[in-house]
Amino acid sequence: MTDQWFKVVRSDMSSFADPTFVYEIGKRMRPKGVRVDGELCRPGYLHASPTPPEAASFNARWPYRLFRVDGTPAVDVASKTGFRQLTVVEERPVSECFGPNGVEVLRVIRRAEQLTKDEVGQLNAVRAAAPAAVWDAAGDAAQGAVWDAAGDAAWYAAAAAAWAAAGDAARYAAGDAAWYAARYAARYAATAVAARPLIGQHGFTQQHFDTLVGPWLKVVGPTWEADDDR
Repeated sequence: MTDQWFKVVRSDMSSFADPTFVYEIGKRMRPKGVRVDGELCRPGYLHASPTPPEAASFNARWPYRLFRVDGTPAVDVASKTGFRQLTVVEERPVSECFGPNGVEVLRVIRRAEQLTKDEVGQLNAVRAAAPAAVWDAAGDAAQGAVWDAAGDAAWYAAAAAAWAAAGDAARYAAGDAAWYAARYAARYAATAVAARPLIGQHGFTQQHFDTLVGPWLKVVGPTWEADDDR
């Protein structure tokens, strides 16, 4: 069993499950409610995961923060573990939630937060011109590659990145119809960048990568190569 645990929380350090429960770095935290033995997702337990990508896969909506926590597991269910108390040891770079290529993935997500109305419209047009079958096949290949390479943790990284990319900012800028297309363009770009180190492995090809990032590259550019590693 791992000796490291990770927790994803809201930007204000509150729990996704209970916004009134706020974590503090360096503090030992105890859950609210009466513990029910053997039932993980019930009052009386705090939750953490053995890897940052797995932590991000549970109830996390971007933006969020990542903590490394310490505690003794009480109930273990694969990638999610229950604790009777947790100590927040430190904050970690949120890019760790997106796997080995997380810094590049985070650049895509940060840029997606800044999409303008014109960019959303352009992404909508470029995405609509791409054959859906080819697009979906490339997406399946990217997701399959990260799964085959490292199992759950890598898959969760790609899923977390895809979920985080192109959130409400684009929707408010351009309305629902265009936003959906822009969101999927950003999600597929983030997923492809998460799988980028696996090109040539597990059935994921350069052509798949180029298909997934094509609309993003045409409208926004290779944002994963930027200098800003926020």
